[in-house]
Amino acid sequence: MWVSDKKQLTKRFLMLIVGIFLIGLGVCLYVQADVGAEPFTVLAQGVACSTGLQFGRAMQSLNIVIILIILVADRHRIGLGTLLSAILVGFFADTLMNWIPHASSTLVAVLMLMAAVIVMGVGVGIFITADLGEGAVEGLMLLIHRRTGLEVRWARVLMDFGCVLVGALLGGSIGVGTLVGAFCTGPIIQETLRVLGYL
Repeated sequence: MWVSDKKQLTKRFLMLIVGIFLIGLGVCLYVQADVGAEPFTVLAQGVACSTGLQFGRAMQSLNIVIILIILVADRHRIGLGTLLSAILVGFFADTLMNWIPHASSTLVAVLMLMAAVIVMGVGVGIFITADLGEGAVEGLMLLIHRRTGLEVRWARVLMDFGCVLVGALLGGSIGVGTLVGAFCTGPIIQETLRVLGYL
């Protein structure tokens, strides 16, 4: 029984790392495609513009605020995954940017954007299925899902559009990639969760 539990925990931990890596890859592809940041990044840009904080500090502050909200609403959702995602998503994204160049043409940018949306959606789905704690963005999406009864895909779409709207009003920059991500990431997450048996 103990061996079985250990194997299960190891499997979940590997899923967690794979999910975080894919999210980091998705962020990297968004940046290198250069056709509009993903929605949460737009919000962080807006906060940075309106407060004078550096972008990294603005994103860290947003993550802390969201995690505090999740902690108050449902502290059981905070775990190892919460900590690791806060540390490793940025690390993986920065590291991969050394290997993946900026899009060299419009066609390459479109392909990178499509890959970014798919990879990020699948990564979030795997991360959530590992069930070792929710990251800030994923936790907010699931909190909306649990409290409103909306399907995961619509909870994500609602959250993404809220991030884009507030971020743009505060001075964040949006593009085609932002809108594609806001529309498509939620459905990809939900389908990944369904395939993995989480839903």
